[in-house]
Amino acid sequence: MTRLLRMSIKEAGYGSFVDVIECILESTIGGLETVHVMHECSLTQNQLQAYLDLLLQRGLVKIVEPSLKIQTTEKGLAFISDYNQLNADWLVEEEANHDNKRRT
Repeated sequence: MTRLLRMSIKEAGYGSFVDVIECILESTIGGLETVHVMHECSLTQNQLQAYLDLLLQRGLVKIVEPSLKIQTTEKGLAFISDYNQLNADWLVEEEANHDNKRRT
């Protein structure tokens, strides 16, 4: 992970690199201009570009012509679904662990 991406995670208050990616993918489901993605995900232009380079390379987003909006692809939608399922699983596990600690 580049220094720029590590900095953006800390500065934006995200829990992880993956959380930033999820924010970008979620905000671009219907297509969104870069300036709005930057605002939505609390990223600078350089930070967003670093993420977009990665997401474009992996096929998670595409650029829609002629508007030049960023749009989440089917692969990106699958990533969001997996991300949400993983978070839900961890939340259930955390709650179970918390309940077990209270009982002992």
